[in-house]
Amino acid sequence: MDFNSLLMLVQSYGYFFLFLLMFLEGPIVTYLAAFLSSLGYFNPLYIFLISAAGNFLPDFVYYAIGRSMRKKVIYSYLIKKRGFSQEKIDRIIKQLRLHAGKMLIIIKIVPPLPPIGLTLSGMVLPFKKFALLSVTISAVYSLFFFAAGFYSGSAYSYVTTHFKALQFIFFGLVVLLVGAYYLFMRWMEKKEKSYINL
Repeated sequence: MDFNSLLMLVQSYGYFFLFLLMFLEGPIVTYLAAFLSSLGYFNPLYIFLISAAGNFLPDFVYYAIGRSMRKKVIYSYLIKKRGFSQEKIDRIIKQLRLHAGKMLIIIKIVPPLPPIGLTLSGMVLPFKKFALLSVTISAVYSLFFFAAGFYSGSAYSYVTTHFKALQFIFFGLVVLLVGAYYLFMRWMEKKEKSYINL
């Protein structure tokens, strides 16, 4: 599927389709959607709002799992299936209790950590505290990628208007940036165990 076909698909199904994409791969989809919103394809405010929602709603799902499931079940999964030691789990829980804000920022930024860290946060953090931190961090996180995409789109629009010969170079740089981000995230996932040693 080429870019134009994907764009037509997104426009046909609207913002709900974008929300689902952001739910699965938030930062990169936010960047691209903001880029397109600066070119007039989408409403920028709607893009930011669904990006923030797509960012923090999964947090609440993992939190609910941690809150509702038995401690033994979660520990058994992390130790047997994910290869965590009891010591590592205890370290994450200790950091969540002592420095909830800082720890949630780390958990959300490092790709392998969200499912694990957010589930453990459901075991130790009060809901109001978690909700406030999650929504705030998610909004800032989304705003960063939204601003990067929106201003990249504005720059692209300026370049294509005034320097038509450079439009392909600029578009190529955007593609390289997206590709580099994707490869970096995959590399970070492979380094999961080293990031867990907090």
